[in-house]
Amino acid sequence: MKTVAKPIVLSDPPRICLVRLSALGDVIHTLPLLSQLRDALPDAHLGWIVEPAAAPLVNNHPLLDAVHVADRKRWLAALYNPLTWAGAWASLARFRAEVAQQRYDVVVDVQGLAKSGLVSWLSGVPQRMGFSPCREEAHRWYTHPVARPWPEFDPDHHVSHSYGMLAQNLTGMLTHPSTDMPHPLLPPVPEAAVQAAQAMLAPLGDRPIVVLAPATRWQSKHWPVKHWQKLVDGLMQESTVAVVGVGGHGDSGLVADVVAPATAQQRSMNLAGQTDLTTLQAVVKHAAVVVAPDSMTAHLAGALNHPAVLALFGPTSTIRTAPLGSHVSTLACDTPLDCQPCHSRTCHLPRQTCMEDLRPEAVLSRILESMNARNAGLISAR
Repeated sequence: MKTVAKPIVLSDPPRICLVRLSALGDVIHTLPLLSQLRDALPDAHLGWIVEPAAAPLVNNHPLLDAVHVADRKRWLAALYNPLTWAGAWASLARFRAEVAQQRYDVVVDVQGLAKSGLVSWLSGVPQRMGFSPCREEAHRWYTHPVARPWPEFDPDHHVSHSYGMLAQNLTGMLTHPSTDMPHPLLPPVPEAAVQAAQAMLAPLGDRPIVVLAPATRWQSKHWPVKHWQKLVDGLMQESTVAVVGVGGHGDSGLVADVVAPATAQQRSMNLAGQTDLTTLQAVVKHAAVVVAPDSMTAHLAGALNHPAVLALFGPTSTIRTAPLGSHVSTLACDTPLDCQPCHSRTCHLPRQTCMEDLRPEAVLSRILESMNARNAGLISAR
């Protein structure tokens, strides 16, 4: 399919719906586009289509007028289980009716995958826009494909900058996200989540907190456990902090291993599997520093714009997918590697040099520098 130059027809005020179903970090990277559209079209009616897992990142967002949850996995599962057809069909019908009620002029598929293209079409909105070409031929669902300004995995452009080109096609204004956003990237943290986080962290007393998020769905992004442990051991010797490990339900064992050097001193906590997205936000807001690979927690912390965030990079670009925010820094190994960034979920080399050569001493030094720079009074006398 060739890109079509025909203009999008917008009502007055415009009614625009973004489609970014998942993944969590990528949903966060799409939030600057929401800010750009609100700045350019302050009276616009803006909506967002999202899957259930990522809905807390956009529910009650002050810049959104509507959020529509597309239970895509339920709809697909029903294809293989006739007993669930009625419920899935009712869910899909409710979704379409809810979207139709908003009378959108256009849906903008930011995700650019077959699943998001299909959901864009299922929405029933007559004008559908997104980048072309796309992986999985998603552009075939669009009425208004837009040429990519650069290759999808170009390591020299932040992924959110390309979304600015979509905004330009709608508004005529080309803008790039700033680290000093005029609007909050994330919706306010519910008070119940704040209280839950306070109760969880109470046993640590008044110690400053360093949040560690070692888990990632990409094998190639994993920083070795022995490096995490050496980092924690260094934090115990060099500072007065407590370490809090976070992750999903399946990460408890990994997190326990990571924080083990602090456990004997009663300066650790394993919260893996104990926080939902909103409670995790509240925990992160209590932190002095958050350390994580290129993963959801790093992007969540950056978007909160509160703690210092140190993101550990290996197979992905420190430019293309760096967390957004004013207090973010990235760190990669010093070893020159022709394969970096590879953007591959698994490493096909005998040794995963990009992550293994990222030394814990360098990470510790960056953390201590960050805490000193913030005058947090966290460094112990030696």
